[in-house]
Amino acid sequence: MAFLDQIAMALALALGSGVLHALGAIALSEAAVESLQTAFTALWVALYIWAGGKLMLGHGLDWMRWLVAQRLALLVVLVIAACSVLWSVQPVLTAQRSIHLVGTTLLAVYIGYHLPTKAVIDVLGIVLAGLVVGGVVVALVFPEVGLHDYEGKLVWRGLQQEKNTFGLTSTTAFLFFFVRSVSVNRARPWLDWALCAVSLVTLIMSDSATSMGALLAGLTIALCFLIAAGGRITTLVPLLSVGGGLCVALLVLLLTTGTGELFELFGRSSDITGRTVIWNGVLNLIDKHVLFGLGYGSIWFPRPQEGWLQMSLLGTHWVAFHAHNALLQVASELGLIAAIAAVVLLAQTFYEAIRMFLRTHQPFALFLIAFNAAFIVVNVFEALLFSDRSPAWLLFIALPIALLKSSPVASGSPDPAGPRWHHTKPLGSDDAGVVQT
Repeated sequence: MAFLDQIAMALALALGSGVLHALGAIALSEAAVESLQTAFTALWVALYIWAGGKLMLGHGLDWMRWLVAQRLALLVVLVIAACSVLWSVQPVLTAQRSIHLVGTTLLAVYIGYHLPTKAVIDVLGIVLAGLVVGGVVVALVFPEVGLHDYEGKLVWRGLQQEKNTFGLTSTTAFLFFFVRSVSVNRARPWLDWALCAVSLVTLIMSDSATSMGALLAGLTIALCFLIAAGGRITTLVPLLSVGGGLCVALLVLLLTTGTGELFELFGRSSDITGRTVIWNGVLNLIDKHVLFGLGYGSIWFPRPQEGWLQMSLLGTHWVAFHAHNALLQVASELGLIAAIAAVVLLAQTFYEAIRMFLRTHQPFALFLIAFNAAFIVVNVFEALLFSDRSPAWLLFIALPIALLKSSPVASGSPDPAGPRWHHTKPLGSDDAGVVQT
């Protein structure tokens, strides 16, 4: 049964990443795959039922009590999303998507709470390696599937459906394999370095500026903590030095070039490829619907026949898939209370990873510090918070729970696995590893 749990996690990540869609397009055709969307939805529902059943049979109500104690902000947003069907501008669509949001989150809780931490790390490594290596193969061998025309330029999307999604996957993979390569007693560091190189290539070829910035932020912070742990120096010194240096450099660029010209330096338009226009429209929406928003999933990721509603609400002449800012999207759909709860959730998970690393020096905690930093940066320009059937949302919820479970240091953590101070095993070992100090 443990093997089936790992298969369920891998299937959820593959399904959310669009791997089945890409493989279907290769084997059949794009049109034929579109006809399978009902089957994909049924597969998601089956995973939700499997996750809920395993949690109830294996843990009773303990996992619910843990969520109330440790993830209250998450529950607040989920309740608001479910209730938003009452005031949504598209209640049927909101009902459908809120069910998927709750189901995706339940699946993430099942992965983090029920699966052993080692299994979570092992499956994550295999899936990330498969996505980046498979992405290279598909882009080169099946360009009609693996390439995407972005403003007249062919960029890589690999096995996924969008270049920025592939870029974030590449960033996550690089951070994961980098941290694993510096773990104590790592048997095959050359393999991790090779996967880092592949991840960097796929990131560059995806042409995702957002993901590149996320990698810079995540890697910088990870290196700061790694240096602090290895050199026995105060963590604040490298953090403040590097962070302050980056802020000064950004400030100089802003003062000398202006905001628009700054983005043009990185190959993007002065309105950040239309994002500022969308943000202005979203802010107007929020001003009119401050408390509860317009309903979860009611205006973003519109179906073809619903694009007119979004354009009329935003005052734009094109359809945007999302708000290109996570907090603005949450506020526009669910209101100010939900947006505040989302900020609390982001801060909580980041704090937990930092606290765990400072106390135990686990490489898994170091990876989560880097991943959370990258996730926050991405959500400034994209919208992945509370995104149903999203692999990024799955990992954001599941991995911190798996981290807390791996050590008794975290207050109220489920099923603590014993002390970690006397072990020096690498990321992926039974206890998620400890960086040697």
